[in-house]
Amino acid sequence: MKVIAVTPAGRRNYLEILTHYIQRDHHEGIIDEWHLWLNTNDQQDINWCRELSKFNPWIKCIEKDPSITVHDEQFGYSIYQFYINCVDPDAIYVRLDD
Repeated sequence: MKVIAVTPAGRRNYLEILTHYIQRDHHEGIIDEWHLWLNTNDQQDINWCRELSKFNPWIKCIEKDPSITVHDEQFGYSIYQFYINCVDPDAIYVRLDD
């Protein structure tokens, strides 16, 4: 089975640290893909994630679904909408927070 790490992304300063370890684990064959759930409204953080994925095809940016209404982002209720993409029957999804 392939291993897909997922990270609710939005804080570049923490993602930069995590990226080092994710890249190491990818090169060692531990992680096959890394999905960055773009769970932020900060355009600079979104752009940074997109640039990272642009140069690393095994990293994918997953956008918010604009049709889903989020009631209270303060408590992290917006995260649930990203799980709908975790449907590959040949994958194990591992959540790694930033």
